[in-house]
Amino acid sequence: MDEILRTTLDKVVKLCDQRPDFGAELRSRLGIPTAPATIPLSSELEEYLTEVGEDVCTIRDVLQIQQDIDPEIKYDFVDDHRTRDRLIIDNLQMESKALSTRIPEDDRFPLFCVYAFYQVENLLNYFYQRKYPDVDSLEEMLRENTKSEKEGFRYSGRTGRPVDSVSDVESHYLINAFCNSKTPPLDTYFKFRLSGLRKVRNAFSHRFFEIDPGLVRVRESDKQLDIFIRFNTFITIRRDLRQLADLIAQDLLSAGTPHDVPGVISSMLVSTCYVRYDGKTPEELPKRLWGDVKGYKTGDRLTLTISDGKIIAVKHPLFSPKVDH
Repeated sequence: MDEILRTTLDKVVKLCDQRPDFGAELRSRLGIPTAPATIPLSSELEEYLTEVGEDVCTIRDVLQIQQDIDPEIKYDFVDDHRTRDRLIIDNLQMESKALSTRIPEDDRFPLFCVYAFYQVENLLNYFYQRKYPDVDSLEEMLRENTKSEKEGFRYSGRTGRPVDSVSDVESHYLINAFCNSKTPPLDTYFKFRLSGLRKVRNAFSHRFFEIDPGLVRVRESDKQLDIFIRFNTFITIRRDLRQLADLIAQDLLSAGTPHDVPGVISSMLVSTCYVRYDGKTPEELPKRLWGDVKGYKTGDRLTLTISDGKIIAVKHPLFSPKVDH
């Protein structure tokens, strides 16, 4: 677009913000239907918004824009209504940053990423709370699925503070463990982008661009952050957030229906057998299934059928159960 036309358009947009009557007349002449002045919120949601200190007017603005648009990210699978409300609100806040004409262009994407990360954090917390309610199992899974990470990103549990729940675990461990535990493995860059959102949150969530160092200085000191902001867009972040939500929804759904997972015998004794799967703490195989592992040894692979978090069957893999040593 010609620079003069772009400047003129910017002035028209600014005038629409300053003079609602001008904006209404412009929409009328362009044949654009006028949206209702306010979008009604349920009393429960409005009460929650007020309770957590959200800007209800901002939420209404985004709802007004999105009222005829099917949201890309759905959180219907989240059973806990407080968590679901929080995810929906953060998603609306995220989109408000992308759509706002009041935020400087260079600030919109980082703020968009901050609210995207809030959703990543809440999704992972919800997932781990549902799948690993026992803290010992959670920590064992984190150790198992971060052991391939470089120093500083391997979970050891020695964080200097007690871990009573998943909310006490730093988010980079949760991100790495989730991505590393998937079969087949997730795209490496997917994990890097989720971690990039964490970097943006750390850089900006507590400052809101009012306290030095500013955006430019932070990016100069952190090249990975600079690359993340330079090579990602609203589209790539929405896509990753949707993928994460879909993966978690599928995982939680499959937890309640029989499904097969790869496993390994962690300990084969005379009177019992322990198996490991999904990065969990070794679990004793039910006695009724011992006959299915006759002739197996410690370290051998097998396929386990899981339902409601319990082993209900053992299947012999098509390949040799022996693990190469």
